Amino acid sequence: MRSVLYISLLPVILLLLYVYKKDYDKEPREMLTRIFILGALTPIVALFLEETLDVYFNTDKIKDFVTILIYTFFGIGLPEELCKWAVTYATAYDDKEFNHKYDEIVYCVFASLGFAAIENILYVLASGYGAGIIRALTAVPSHACNAIIMGYFLGNAKEKDYQGKKGSAFIYKALSLIIPSIVHSLYDGLIEYSSNTNNSYIMLIFLIYVIITYIICFKIIKKTSSIKTNIDGTYM
Repeated sequence: MRSVLYISLLPVILLLLYVYKKDYDKEPREMLTRIFILGALTPIVALFLEETLDVYFNTDKIKDFVTILIYTFFGIGLPEELCKWAVTYATAYDDKEFNHKYDEIVYCVFASLGFAAIENILYVLASGYGAGIIRALTAVPSHACNAIIMGYFLGNAKEKDYQGKKGSAFIYKALSLIIPSIVHSLYDGLIEYSSNTNNSYIMLIFLIYVIITYIICFKIIKKTSSIKTNIDGTYM
């Protein structure tokens, strides 16, 4: 059991440390711990939502990519990202510690990797260490990337709220849920489509998509963490 925990949690811990160390003004560890734990509880809610929606799809027989994307958006991406979004928004959005655009990226990543930690343990228990190694390079970083995108838009929403631009803030809040859900659904949709059609070229497209996503998120972290002013305009 100890080895299962090691292989399941090591990629989670490394990603958390990377994102945390990029934060110039570190967030309170108590809040980060609380968000991580709440994130770890959300797979229960996400699973309920996914099972409820799954009765309307027989995904094993779907060979149309558009239909698969519709399923992976409403049946996987949206429920999972909604759970993570709700944890982060309810816990951190209005907190005084959220005073810099990068802060919300940190909060979203901790919520998302709390989710990924539990999911990863379950996958490794069910499928073995090989699955853990593959997921360490794909699924776990992808959860973090979805959170980085979510946090980026929520950071912009917070700035617009501070400026009194409620309409713009609402749009950014909506994007903070919709865009990560789309990115997530494309990830799962390519895997599902490749499995259903036995098309190996789709997996190549999947790998290219994953790499591009990682590069974009790395640039978001680099850009956002280097901002020298807080949301209210004061210098850090």
